[in-house]
Amino acid sequence: MLRAERVESVRQVELLRRVRNAAAGGYTSFNGQVQPLEQQHWWQSMHGSIRAWLYYADPDLVGYGLVRREPDGTWWNSIGVCPAYRGHGWGCSITADVLNRHRGTLHSAVRRDNPAAVKMHHFLDWEEVSGPDDALLYLRSRGRA
Repeated sequence: MLRAERVESVRQVELLRRVRNAAAGGYTSFNGQVQPLEQQHWWQSMHGSIRAWLYYADPDLVGYGLVRREPDGTWWNSIGVCPAYRGHGWGCSITADVLNRHRGTLHSAVRRDNPAAVKMHHFLDWEEVSGPDDALLYLRSRGRA
């Protein structure tokens, strides 16, 4: 059973950073390692524009999910799964939970060379809209934000 915990404390922001760094190789943008102070600064700068959750299969941390609002008003989805839990459907479960928590349109970018993520987006009925050579862009709408 997956349990979500809203990210609010400094400790939780650090756990989010650790999962993010462990999963960084699969992201479409910055794949480098984020340092603790960088993460804290990012989190503070996004105040009011981000909602994030840590996900546990008690007692283990499995991953994170978040939605963030960009300056143009679009909302983007991001998830990360700890390496030990990849390939078991946790990314799909986390993404489905994030979708249930967010009303309105979400955007997502997925690397073309990540077949599990592409398959998951199709399984969860995301609409493929376009993408640069190395990524696919998806939209998913649900109610009002």
